[in-house]
Amino acid sequence: MGVQGLWKLLECSGRQVSPEALEGKILAVETSQWPYHLLPFLLSCCTGFLEIGTVSVLFMAELFGVY
Repeated sequence: MGVQGLWKLLECSGRQVSPEALEGKILAVETSQWPYHLLPFLLSCCTGFLEIGTVSVLFMAELFGVY
């Protein structure tokens, strides 16, 4: 997933940071691709229908697992 070889390219300019060093800062994590890549697995084992009265609602577990 992502750009092939990106971490290798960034290796020389990167540095490890402890979680404590990030205190008070905003950290963004892009997760839009997670459901897409989890979908085949989750559809095979974790998808189902909820019966609410006379309405069947399809749910997909990756939405609960990621968000």
